[in-house]
Amino acid sequence: MGLASPRSPRKIRVRGWIESSVGVNQAGQHGPVKCTMSKNRKTAMSMFQDTNYHWRETCFVYFCRENRPTLRKVLKALETVGPQYQVTNAQADPEGRFESMTVIAPDAFSALDICYLEGPEIQEEVEKQVKELSASDLTVAEQKQLAKLRMCDARFDVFHFERLVEEDDEDDDGMGDFFDPSALIIVLDALSKLTRGIAIDPQSGILL
Repeated sequence: MGLASPRSPRKIRVRGWIESSVGVNQAGQHGPVKCTMSKNRKTAMSMFQDTNYHWRETCFVYFCRENRPTLRKVLKALETVGPQYQVTNAQADPEGRFESMTVIAPDAFSALDICYLEGPEIQEEVEKQVKELSASDLTVAEQKQLAKLRMCDARFDVFHFERLVEEDDEDDDGMGDFFDPSALIIVLDALSKLTRGIAIDPQSGILL
């Protein structure tokens, strides 16, 4: 039997990233990939190029650029939350600061592409996020997070993928029983604590 697969993503080139995609998630929404690559970053494989996985969603972790961690600190943070994460394609700039990596969670049937962005466009997007979130009914805690978000000028893009399974391996409820989204939440929490940042699901506008 073949793989149970959604519609294939179409590939595009975006801001220096070697190969990116615009995919369609299970809700039928198109999701653009916007991940930059610095001149010093080596060519790295993306999970978009692995036909065993398909993109589900993208989340962001906003933080102040001065809190950008080193690659070593990110690896340490992932080791702390559990041994279930396998890191590949880890990239750092010449100063050892984090640039990108792929995190695979085999037991959760998921994987994450994580990359670092900074620059004026991030601040512009922060302003848009703040404007959209300000229109919502926020708790006192969420209002404090929103004030914190206004100060952010850097971001991690976290692309979440589901590993496809053979149709013969699926039960009556389909492959959703294999997939565990908690891997994404755990990594977002670890990155937020490491950078003193704020995780956001842009599809729902929820502060995580």
